Amino acid sequence: MARGIGLLVLLAASPLIWGVASARAGEYTVWSCRGPAGMPISAAAWRTQASYAASGDITITDDCASGGSLRIEATPPGPIADHQPQGEAIFEPPAGTAIAHFEVWRYVAATADDYAASFQEWAFGIGSSQECAAGHAPGCSFGTPEEPLDEDSRVEEHTWNFEASPGEGLPPFEKLGFWVSCVKVGCRPAPSSPSALFELARSAVTIEDDRPPTITRLEGPAAESAPVTGVAHLFVTATDVGGGIAALEFSVDGGASRRVAVGGCEEPFSEPQPCPPKATQGIAIDTAGLAPGEHAVSGAALDAAGNATPFGPVSFTVAPPAVAAPGQQAVAAASAAGGRPDNGTPASEAARLRLHRAGRFHRAGEPGRLQGTLTTPDGVPIAEARLGVEITELGGGHRVRRRVIGTDADGHFALAVAGAGARTVVVSYAPTVGGPVSRRAEALVRTSLSLALKPRPRRVRAGQTVRFLGRLRGAGGAARGANVEIQAIAGGRWTTIDTVTVGRHGSFSWAHRFRYVERDALFSFRAVVPRTPGWPWPTVRSGRIELPIEGSSR
Repeated sequence: MARGIGLLVLLAASPLIWGVASARAGEYTVWSCRGPAGMPISAAAWRTQASYAASGDITITDDCASGGSLRIEATPPGPIADHQPQGEAIFEPPAGTAIAHFEVWRYVAATADDYAASFQEWAFGIGSSQECAAGHAPGCSFGTPEEPLDEDSRVEEHTWNFEASPGEGLPPFEKLGFWVSCVKVGCRPAPSSPSALFELARSAVTIEDDRPPTITRLEGPAAESAPVTGVAHLFVTATDVGGGIAALEFSVDGGASRRVAVGGCEEPFSEPQPCPPKATQGIAIDTAGLAPGEHAVSGAALDAAGNATPFGPVSFTVAPPAVAAPGQQAVAAASAAGGRPDNGTPASEAARLRLHRAGRFHRAGEPGRLQGTLTTPDGVPIAEARLGVEITELGGGHRVRRRVIGTDADGHFALAVAGAGARTVVVSYAPTVGGPVSRRAEALVRTSLSLALKPRPRRVRAGQTVRFLGRLRGAGGAARGANVEIQAIAGGRWTTIDTVTVGRHGSFSWAHRFRYVERDALFSFRAVVPRTPGWPWPTVRSGRIELPIEGSSR
């Protein structure tokens, strides 16, 4: 099950012609702390961590999303005799891409002899670290703390190293970082804290991505291969190793192009991979304006850098207008009069079809219940009308169920949606029996999720391994393939340290060996399934697990 989940029914595809995108380099920019127009933006692109640090040695503060900055400070309470604490923030582009250009607005300072702070850039596997690095005199600083976005606080690539020879061009960068650290055993802090600091006020990192997406599936169940009426649907699954899948573009019979954006992938980007690496997106094609007969849809999947891979053409057949089943007196009378019988009293081409809730959660083991009304534009109930219902299960093969329900004398209707997971429910109304649909209403019915995590064993010594067993409940067939983030508290905040995949029945596991724990410690863990584009649930978290570790010095 891909993290990108389509929300529509599938249309059977004819034999496909797979397109090959032209290999052209694309670029996209990732912003941190301040966006292109100066608005606050997250600093999630920078992965922060503290190493070899005891409590109080390193302080990491991230206020970028609320208009502040990202600060890493060396704040030791006293001299350090047995370790060299370091705090750092790293920006790494996705695999298969490189950093083509960057601008960083920062303030860096080192006020103690034994401490250093610096910005660092890597190219050709070599890291270049300047500014207040080891060897600088105390009191070293770069940038303007009072004006963090002025020109004196700005740094861009090749300021210090990697000068290109004529005609060679400039090398791409593999990653960026900034750090503060104690640089020798026996560090003595500054008289007043901090001993070293690095403050990021803004960054704009342009990533070069020249690899187009890959179309992995165009699918539709065999039951959908018959001629279609109303709205036809096609699922496109695409993957991308760079910036991720941003959108689909498609056209019918070579007509005007339409764009279907992947949810959550919006500029300005604040993540190195801003769009999902895999997405299944539904394309809805309204056949009401198409003549009966064969048609074709073609399009392309686009990644964050604008690289495109075409798909199609995919053929489908639009059915001629439906004829009501013979043998019914009303049908015969209507046919004799040159029309179809009315659907409901009073039938209306401009009817109002409403579901009371467009998004509905229900408990596991209980059906989701939907209610709605069908009225004329003036609010008069349409009684005894037949409504079509199409229920599509997300995940587990996108199974589709169809049924017919009716309205009561007050124009009310109700239906129960059974089963765990997420389902789209489309209710449709045609003003004449067997005629074209004029109104639709859609709802998303979901089972409430729960996430559990348990360690085995519950107490260990340094050098031993702990296996965490977890289960995601309520997602049904959509659970398989979902990503679970394993998080631990580092630097005073929850930090993702690994990602695992959920199995067929919602179970997952993760193991970790605690190698370098000298003193007794209490580690905190949790599991998180975040809300991402295409995943139809909000973020769900397990409870906090506190795991005592017995240090090796005992």
